[in-house]
Amino acid sequence: MKKSDFDPPPNDPDGTGSTDGAARSVPQAIADAYNTKTNLSLSREDIAFVGGIFAYLRYAEDSNLDEGLLRTIYGPVSELTNEVPDTVQQRCTSAISRLKAQKILVRSDFGGVFEDGHLTLSSLGNAIGNYIDQESSLTTQSLVFYLTRIRSELAKVIESINTGGDATVWESEVVAPMRYLVSDMVDAIDRRSRGLDAINQHLRKHITELFRQQWAAAIDICLELLGKVDTTIDELTAVLSEHVESLTRQLSEIAEYSDHHPAIQTLTDGLRTQLTRIHNWSLRRHDEWAGYYHLVQEHIRMFIRIDPDNRMRERIRHHIQHFSERPYALITINPVPFLHMRDVERPDKIQQVVVPDILLANREIKEITELELDAIDLVAKKLIARLELDGMIDLVAAIITDGCHLNEAEWYTLISRVTPLLLARGIPPDALRFRDWLEMSPRLSAQALTVSAETSQTGRSTPSAEAPHTNEGHQDGH
Repeated sequence: MKKSDFDPPPNDPDGTGSTDGAARSVPQAIADAYNTKTNLSLSREDIAFVGGIFAYLRYAEDSNLDEGLLRTIYGPVSELTNEVPDTVQQRCTSAISRLKAQKILVRSDFGGVFEDGHLTLSSLGNAIGNYIDQESSLTTQSLVFYLTRIRSELAKVIESINTGGDATVWESEVVAPMRYLVSDMVDAIDRRSRGLDAINQHLRKHITELFRQQWAAAIDICLELLGKVDTTIDELTAVLSEHVESLTRQLSEIAEYSDHHPAIQTLTDGLRTQLTRIHNWSLRRHDEWAGYYHLVQEHIRMFIRIDPDNRMRERIRHHIQHFSERPYALITINPVPFLHMRDVERPDKIQQVVVPDILLANREIKEITELELDAIDLVAKKLIARLELDGMIDLVAAIITDGCHLNEAEWYTLISRVTPLLLARGIPPDALRFRDWLEMSPRLSAQALTVSAETSQTGRSTPSAEAPHTNEGHQDGH
């Protein structure tokens, strides 16, 4: 944010669209507000009292309020708060004193000319009362009324611009309607949108409470409430989408004549911003409420309809409440892993591997022509070499000798790898006979396998069908 953002527009020194009065920047406005020494601390009882006074003064012919009238207005407040009736007078006196101390109630008897003191609401009190009165819900009917009226007023403003006139005509026929009438109606829509937010928030809490108290019995009434709000928000979004575009075009047409009056540009920009904010609000609320609607539907489907009698929740609540009396724990199984013998598929050395471009861009690729042998492969290579050199090999004895540095899990893997390789150079599997199991470790046993190889005249190994052996490794009992 730049420092210039704190300064008022050049054609709007006081930030209200009027060219009268001295310029007030944001720091000056903050300083003026701080120097008023106003410190508000209002309870719900005080707010209700101010709302009652404001409602009375709206239709009263005299704005002066004596102490007896104030006590009469305070009566419903006392009934609403359910306080002791004997203390009404004392609490009313305290409430009046608090409102006077915070400049919400001010003297209207010119400092004591009348025998009895007379009070009235200050501008601050009227603002609070007006906020309470106008913070009502935005309905489709009220929104259509406001937007239609705004379009009508802007059409009259455009007609006045086309007619033309002197500075007085521009002030009364163009600037004044936009500053007071159109702006007030847009503000009313903005306030009522916040009121609708408050009502919807209360409705969410109400739905949660209904499900908590009535469970399955609350499904129909909650779905009905959700449907009504969903329909209302859909209608509001459709109405705003229809009217905001037309209103924006009207304001753009009016803004073209900003050189005729210094306040036109500021007013049109402010109204466009407000309308855009209201339209964006409706779109966000539409999406948020749709998400909440689906969330409630999923809650009903996944929890309430599956457990219509609410037994699961009651059982969980009962166990939690009585945990100290009867502790419980969750029992899980941690089984010993069972190793399976299986053929390990290795990529062909001549097969080209496709590497994604992102890896080529971010990592160095080293070309490897031969796979690097691990400790198990090295022992397997020794065993094959021993068979070719000696012409016979005892698998169990050879593994214990050449693979003494391996653990039993690696022994198991070695058996699965080397057995097919040895049989390919020795007798075929169909000549195998059952052999005894030899214990290699407390957890690993293997069949006694002796492989013999004969060399033919062509130099290739010829299987010997007489050699008794087996081709399996076995993990005993595990």
